[in-house]
This record gives sequence, C-alpha cells and structure tokens, in this order.
Amino acid sequence: MGSEEFAKAWIFYSEKEENKDMTEKRVLNGYSKDVQVDFKKLSEDYDFPLYEIMEDSFRHLPALQNLIDVIQDEDDDKRLLQDIADYINGKAKFPEQKYYIKMPKVNYPYLIRDMEGKFDYAQSPDILGSGENSFTEQEIKDIDPRYMLFAVPVEED
Repeated sequence: MGSEEFAKAWIFYSEKEENKDMTEKRVLNGYSKDVQVDFKKLSEDYDFPLYEIMEDSFRHLPALQNLIDVIQDEDDDKRLLQDIADYINGKAKFPEQKYYIKMPKVNYPYLIRDMEGKFDYAQSPDILGSGENSFTEQEIKDIDPRYMLFAVPVEED
C-alpha cells in the first residue's frame, strides 16, 4: 500500500449537530478489503484490542501492520487510532458491498436507475453519468429479491 492509497483511507470525523446521539455511523472509506478484515478481527477476536495496539503486536494482522508501517505523519497515526477505536466501539463502519444486477444472455444486461428513479437496462454499468448503476444487497431486495440471483459484486479500484 502506497502513501497515496493510505491518504485516501482517511475520513475526518465531523461532529454534526444532527448526529450527536451517534445514530448514524461514520463510514470509513478507502481501506482495502484486507485492512477491513483486520479491523474486524481486532474488533471481534480480541477481548483487549487496545492491548494489541499498545503492544505493537500486529503480526497476526498483516494488512493493518503494513498500513501502520507507511504512516509518516503524527496526524495520520492519530486518525488511524481514532478509526480503529470508532470501529471497535460501533461508531464507524465500512461501506456496504455494492452489486451490479446483470441479467444473463441479453443485449442490455445491466439494471440501472436513472436520476428520476426509473429503472432501465444498459449494455454497460458505466453508461450513466448520473444515477445509480450499483446497489447494496438490501436495495436489490427492496427492488425485487429475485434479482439477488443476478447480483455481481462491484470490485473496488
């Protein structure tokens, strides 16, 4: 992971008046899938995650260790610690997996939603400049649960 990828991972916490009760979780964008897995392991598999951080014992969490190794700025270090703490305490989450809905053996296989909220089909999921071309699992189920058969995970850049 290079410093550019590392920089994309940071989201600054903003204390919004409308979210003082923490009903909305802060979304941690930009972390690789491997780092997300390590966050989850740290949160779920260890009774004392702070001890793991303090003891510098991330050998068992290699993606997180690699991320820590590229930190060159005190602010980045503080943000990572804040992200870990917020995730462990349920104040932050990772973005939900998005899916394309791709129908088999048709000329226009991708279900899309235009800016007006109408559904249509397209040859490519990238056809839209605006609107939606990918959906979360719950959004697909809300449209029609049968579409889950045709859900294709969107790969991160």
